[in-house]
Amino acid sequence: MSTEKQISDAILTVVKREKFTVSWLEGNVLRIDVHESAFLELEDIQEIQMHKALMTKGALYCVLFVCPHFGNLSKESREYLALPETNVNAVAKAVITPNLGTRMLTDFFILVNKPPVLHKAFSDIAAAHEWMAEQMILALNKS
Repeated sequence: MSTEKQISDAILTVVKREKFTVSWLEGNVLRIDVHESAFLELEDIQEIQMHKALMTKGALYCVLFVCPHFGNLSKESREYLALPETNVNAVAKAVITPNLGTRMLTDFFILVNKPPVLHKAFSDIAAAHEWMAEQMILALNKS
């Protein structure tokens, strides 16, 4: 079994809400699944941040953000997600984009909001896990 598969299957903690699910995975990956047709407001993102803090406990981590086919973030949410204080100890963020429209919005977010942590869009979760593992190794070697 590949390392990526082991990481993606090893869920340590899960919190499910109406609009999203947050999971802490083995390998220091925080997975955020946005539910279909959800519109995430600032309060939702702040709740995700609270769960993230409880799950990561100050460790270095990567984020796997899984977008729905249809869904959106408020302008305030996007701006908040790009702040340095919402990215403390984050090594990298992989965004799973299920379609071209979501991919374009993700690229636009990165270009306009200029988040302080490396972001990359993927259509394949296994490729995202491989990239996050590489980024984590690079970050740990810098420490």
